Amino acid sequence: MLRWAALTDSSDDELDDGVEEAEELQEAHSYQHYQRVLDCQRAGETEKAVQGYRKLLTSAYLSASSKDGTQSQTRTRLKYLCLKNLATVYAGSPGKSLKYYLQATELDKTDVMVWYHIGVLAVQISNMALARYAFESGLECSSSNWLCLEKLLGVCVLCVVCV
Repeated sequence: MLRWAALTDSSDDELDDGVEEAEELQEAHSYQHYQRVLDCQRAGETEKAVQGYRKLLTSAYLSASSKDGTQSQTRTRLKYLCLKNLATVYAGSPGKSLKYYLQATELDKTDVMVWYHIGVLAVQISNMALARYAFESGLECSSSNWLCLEKLLGVCVLCVVCV
């Protein structure tokens, strides 16, 4: 039996395939851009790297969410890496660096070294409550992490001495 359809008429399945292809293309372009930004950071071009990370964070790909309102694992991972690298770029500015590390922990709370860096930065700005929380969170991720344990002991001793 013959079936007639308009040339512009397409089924939902075909549209979904096109959307998936577009998302995969956006993902590929975003990761290529991320690699270029990483190269800038490695080359010491910090201003260019900062602009690149910010551009990625505000891109349509990272801002979009799926139909159920959640972000895909690859989007979340790329966003996390951008925030973590921005924190690294701003290592000389504890306030800015801390801001980006804290945003990164909203996406992934399991990176012990991010918690360690948050604790170190919190000590630098004399926020001992945040430092303690960060080192304790790092130890929750990895109970055998000596860096967090050593710094936590230092913060606790400092708090006792100050009281």
